[in-house]
Amino acid sequence: MVYDLGGGTFDVTVIRVEPDSPAKVVAITGDHRLGGADWDRRLTSLMLSRANSADSLRRDPKLMGGLMRQVEQLKIALTGADRHSTLIQGPGGAEQAVTITRDEYEEATADLLDRTIELTRDALELARRHGVEKIDDLLLSGGMARTPAVARRLAEELPELPPALLAHDADHTVAKGAARLAWRALGHDDGDEIGTVTAKGYGVAVVRDDADPGRGHGVLWVIPPGADVPSVRHHEVCTIRDGQRRMVIRVYESATGFVLDDLADDPADHVSLVEGEIAGLPAGLPKGARVEIGFELGGNGVLQVHVRAHNASLRLEAEVAGAMSEDEMSAPLPGICR
Repeated sequence: MVYDLGGGTFDVTVIRVEPDSPAKVVAITGDHRLGGADWDRRLTSLMLSRANSADSLRRDPKLMGGLMRQVEQLKIALTGADRHSTLIQGPGGAEQAVTITRDEYEEATADLLDRTIELTRDALELARRHGVEKIDDLLLSGGMARTPAVARRLAEELPELPPALLAHDADHTVAKGAARLAWRALGHDDGDEIGTVTAKGYGVAVVRDDADPGRGHGVLWVIPPGADVPSVRHHEVCTIRDGQRRMVIRVYESATGFVLDDLADDPADHVSLVEGEIAGLPAGLPKGARVEIGFELGGNGVLQVHVRAHNASLRLEAEVAGAMSEDEMSAPLPGICR
């Protein structure tokens, strides 16, 4: 398992590595709106709460810029110290000493870390559904993963996991992965292959109740998060009234931040990918006539949707965020610091 908490995003990946077999990603979860910048904002608010001239600081971009640099230094210092003092520069060159303890910092950011634990637990459940009963190594990656609370909370909340190990050069694993992708883009092949699963779900809008279409639409998830990539899934829907001659198809990708088994079905909560209309349904079709929808998600990050209803058909295509490209699948696994 790789727990990657970087400056702007959070991801958890479970990878199965077996002798004489390609490595395979069996579970991916995360939140692309959660990262070290959120910790910075909390620490900034904590420092401003101690400042005598907080209102003046907030109104002065130059002073706030200096404070943000101090926040970064303070965050790094609290990785190795129980408390740290710094001088806040105020209006007119006035300085004020402020001391922040690690306990105060951790309390101010506890809910952010809770969110990563929730997503890590979700990744474990996804992995179990793919036959992974035990995690052999837990690898921490990303600069924020150096925070002592990360390893401690993982051990407290998820005791089934092995002790967390910090990736070698944890701050630069993403950059090194990008360099390797560039190397492959130039035509070089290192022979490594990694299979993967999708981090997002993909579905189509359907009426919630065909007996009462006025209740609105919900998303029917055809490909769930955690499905193997490539993935081909089919589902049947139906016409909702006698003599229906056309049908609008709206395809959605699940939004970032939803956890397993908690996918809301309100289309407004998710990302609209593509829309099309299938027309020319035969006259006289009764209500409940079957319509087949096929979803095909490729390793190239393209989702193809095929709709067939009697003598009418529709094909839609969209690039998606949840599937990793073939190059991304082959990004390096960071080393383990034991």
